[in-house]
Amino acid sequence: MFVLFCRVYGTSTAKQAMSKSELLTLAKEQEITDPSTAENMTKEQLLSLLGSSGTGPAVQQVKLKSYKLQPQGVCWHDGKVFLFDGATAGVWSVVVSLRANKHHGNATLLGNVPQLANVSKIQVTDSSVLIASRSSGLISLKVADWSGTKFLTQSPVEGLTVSQSQQVIYYSSQNQVFMVTEDGAVSLCSGAVQTSRSLTSKDGLSQTATHAQCGPLLMSGKSVIVGDKASLNLRIITDVGSCLDYLKITDLLYEAFCVHSHDTGYRMQLSSEDILENLNKICLELDSMVTEVREFFDNATLKPNGPQGSVPYVTISMFHDLKAGMHSLYKSVQEYKSDYPINVASLLSVPCEHHFATMRSRYQMPTLLQYCHLQNDVVAESLKRMTTTAYKYFTGKDSYYPKPELQAVDLHINYRAVEVTNTDLSAADKKLMQNWRKDFCAGRDYHVLHLIQQ
Repeated sequence: MFVLFCRVYGTSTAKQAMSKSELLTLAKEQEITDPSTAENMTKEQLLSLLGSSGTGPAVQQVKLKSYKLQPQGVCWHDGKVFLFDGATAGVWSVVVSLRANKHHGNATLLGNVPQLANVSKIQVTDSSVLIASRSSGLISLKVADWSGTKFLTQSPVEGLTVSQSQQVIYYSSQNQVFMVTEDGAVSLCSGAVQTSRSLTSKDGLSQTATHAQCGPLLMSGKSVIVGDKASLNLRIITDVGSCLDYLKITDLLYEAFCVHSHDTGYRMQLSSEDILENLNKICLELDSMVTEVREFFDNATLKPNGPQGSVPYVTISMFHDLKAGMHSLYKSVQEYKSDYPINVASLLSVPCEHHFATMRSRYQMPTLLQYCHLQNDVVAESLKRMTTTAYKYFTGKDSYYPKPELQAVDLHINYRAVEVTNTDLSAADKKLMQNWRKDFCAGRDYHVLHLIQQ
């Protein structure tokens, strides 16, 4: 006999936090009592009626009226429960309703599939019903007229899942995962063929990864989660296209700014037009990522921050600022000296970090005045580091020691001579010091008191 369980709407803690009007609305939705009676109840009576005092799990048993079914596969779609009954070899739909604070199920037979047995999974979409069998394979049935039986594969099928957005079917057979496109073409998704007795579970690309024994499948976003029954673990199959797109963005950025490491990377500087073109390609690629994320979440103003599957929005804004800044720099140089070569490597963060580190070498946290005072010297030394020209430093004693007469600002210090004279204390001052000593220095420094008295 098939027993269906259904999660109860709301927990006891959540109901107790509701207002009386919210509890009244909930009672009317669940049709526990007539509306006029519910309106005359107090909040405590509504809580008691809705069963808020229960401490057990929020799960109720759903009884199917007049039917005894033996389900082999169950799924949920469009507010209904669909199951394949092994006794009748038929597909049933169950509509769950709530009456008198109890859930009831009304089962309806949609059709029989006598050629199937040992069903492992059933999946329902808007247009078809997919049934996976461990002995007969995977078939597809049209929902509209319950006809058009089509065998997608004859090999035994263990797991089944559907990507509603991509219209792609994924199923697992032995130690491989396959995908079926909308036109019915079947192709390998993940898992190499293993013929030895010792099956392995190894990560890798589609053609090199191995699964010991594929079991149930689950669709999570654009990724497929595989339950490997032999290795007792969950494994994820995801598209690496986004990763490759991100690597392409990184490669374009490295090429634009001549980033290299020993034997790899780029050493030759591009022209200004090519650099701006690379930055423009990067911004277009990042904007397309944001567009796809916004379409997937149906939010035209969404600013993704990583978990949505794209580069964080703040990083995308920084790339747009970088493109605008480079364009403005080249435009300014063209206006003053068109043939001036710009070393883009000098615009990276390392020279900037060296600049600020040098500025803080004398003062850990310089003030604005101190920063401006050191600016010319630090910039001059930084420019010398970036050039290949030789510079001469004179080390003679009269050459590098500062000379006040050569400084731009002359410092004049006026000293006023002060004559120091000794005078005797008056009697009143002596008396004041003696009283202060008695009040605050009692029992100490007897010789000081003696000197004062003298």
